[in-house]
Amino acid sequence: MEKRKFGFSLLLFILYFLGMFLLYKTRNVPYQKIINEQVVQINKNKIQTEKEIKQEEEISISNKIDTSIGTLEIPKIRLVKPLYSLESSLNNVDKNVTILKGSTYPNVENSHLYLAAHSGTSQVSFFEDLGKLKVGDTFTITFQQKKYLYQIQRIETQEKNGTISVPVTDEKQAVLTTCHPTQEGKQLVVIANFQKETGSI
Repeated sequence: MEKRKFGFSLLLFILYFLGMFLLYKTRNVPYQKIINEQVVQINKNKIQTEKEIKQEEEISISNKIDTSIGTLEIPKIRLVKPLYSLESSLNNVDKNVTILKGSTYPNVENSHLYLAAHSGTSQVSFFEDLGKLKVGDTFTITFQQKKYLYQIQRIETQEKNGTISVPVTDEKQAVLTTCHPTQEGKQLVVIANFQKETGSI
């Protein structure tokens, strides 16, 4: 009789234990699922945050590149235009006065700055009046909050072949070029020598 009672009690204990275990698993699975979903969401948020930070950094770099680095001012033809770095998307002849490759900025010793723009009648024909300039006329280039004064020494008509022919000198120079206003297949090349710094802004 005692053995039967013990066996029955053991069976009840085992059934109770199994019931509690199944109840624990039943309750724990949704909880664990919630935890897993929260971890996934946190990881998604982290990825999104890192992506947003990268985008903000790219925008910041782009904004710095697309910020003007200086100004070209030619009083005689009433021209004042911003200049953009060689790396900028705005340094484009179809958008602005363009700094050509091979240029060095005015703050460099014996620098040679080459600037080009369209002539004609379009909205971006910033050098349409370049032919009105004469030897002796002056213009300024502002760069890094300093103004550099240049005086025109020569004005030449050259073949329009994708290059500019300018004698290499030890003098700091700025060269302006555009399509010749009246001669097809020709380009106007205005060569100016640096005179002095006229102050800071």
